[in-house]
Amino acid sequence: MSNESEQDIEVKRRTMKYLWSLGYFVRRNVGLESPEGNYELTDIDVLGIKIDEELETNFLLCDCKSGKNVRTRERLFWLAGVMKLFGASRGLFIRPKLLSTKYMELAKKVGVTTLSVSQLEVLEKAYGVSSNYVGPFSDEYLEADKLFSLYRKFSQPACEYVLTTYWEDDPPQQITNLIAASKRLKGMNQLDARAKDFLAIYNLALLSLSMLRFSKNSMVVPDEMKNEFIQLELLGGSLAQEERRNLFGGFYDFMTKEISERYKSKYPMSRGQFLDSFIPSYSKYVLDYVARLCKNPKYHTYLPRILDLIAFEQVLGNRSPKLVDMFGESTYVDAEALRKPFTDFLNFVERSELVNKVTKDLLDSKVDTLLAI
Repeated sequence: MSNESEQDIEVKRRTMKYLWSLGYFVRRNVGLESPEGNYELTDIDVLGIKIDEELETNFLLCDCKSGKNVRTRERLFWLAGVMKLFGASRGLFIRPKLLSTKYMELAKKVGVTTLSVSQLEVLEKAYGVSSNYVGPFSDEYLEADKLFSLYRKFSQPACEYVLTTYWEDDPPQQITNLIAASKRLKGMNQLDARAKDFLAIYNLALLSLSMLRFSKNSMVVPDEMKNEFIQLELLGGSLAQEERRNLFGGFYDFMTKEISERYKSKYPMSRGQFLDSFIPSYSKYVLDYVARLCKNPKYHTYLPRILDLIAFEQVLGNRSPKLVDMFGESTYVDAEALRKPFTDFLNFVERSELVNKVTKDLLDSKVDTLLAI
């Protein structure tokens, strides 16, 4: 992670608050690894992700610096390059003062919007952005950073995944790795209950985001073909599945021949059973959840931010946030309409054994508080 000045962190938090008010799921200091994956190359100051009702994903990358000794031209090209890596159509370049005309023209050419801090303030007023700092940009960000440092001490690969490598993967790989990380965290005894609850729910927020992105292609698949399609997508597509079956099928044929010739016995399972044993046990729960998500995508798109509010506000901050903290005063959202998507997701989490009973009961009680009218 980068060394942040107090001015930098405040600009980042304000940017996160602004994007959150527009419906973005937000993260700060998203690390990017070197191509070899052995060290962190740089990081994105603020990353915004918005998934609409059609499950289209929009990334918005922000470069937020308060210092005067920042190379503007180089940073603009850097931001444009990372935008291309993420497939983002927009970027924000935020500085204390308005850039000169030549830099504004360059920014426009590479798809970047330049803003001064005073212009950001104008936008905050125009969109009625609340003065409250909640969720991932609340004052609890400091404690969250400390918990991630502790998490890294006991499980560095899992911690680095949720903070950095996650963003480099496609949704099927994200789902597989987050499920593995969640199960590993569930069994860790080095962390106290509050730390585990926060980290578990933080992981689930990312998982719910991945499930939304993963489900997009399933929306237009006929119901009678949906299960097979989802399973193939989860395993990397039909080509990857065929290659996997050929590889393991060849291994099965070799083993059955060896056992037959050496021990005059049959292999203890059929070829089909052997190949099916490599399908993740949680895949059937993914199939069920995606099918439910596809029937009501709109309200499922709110889950990542709801889980963020629970993790930061309720678990770390011991506060009782309301939906107005997510949607603002001017937007009405039916609280009861959110309950079923959350229940569907929590059932998937429970059936996949991703959290312990204490965390599951905590989520039940916290969402009741959040959705209370």
